[in-house]
Amino acid sequence: MFTIEVIKKEKNETFNFDSLEMFHKECHGGRVILEWINFAGDFFTCLRCGERIKIEQKDVDGVKSKIVLIAIDGKERRLTKGIRVIQKIQNG
Repeated sequence: MFTIEVIKKEKNETFNFDSLEMFHKECHGGRVILEWINFAGDFFTCLRCGERIKIEQKDVDGVKSKIVLIAIDGKERRLTKGIRVIQKIQNG
């Protein structure tokens, strides 16, 4: 399972998917980005451990929308096979 933690946002905040901070829970907080790799497709990639998980092209827009929603409502969701997203608990 590839678990993405997304930083909480308030309903009245102006933001989009590209401004969200996302982290890889399994490696204890490596930053996660969505990247396009030529001829291979779209992947969530952890910049700390290097783990990658592919997102089918047809699912990319829906995945982005769900992650934005999770940042607001905090409800855990499974995006596609092998990927879940939770809201990151901030200390302090």
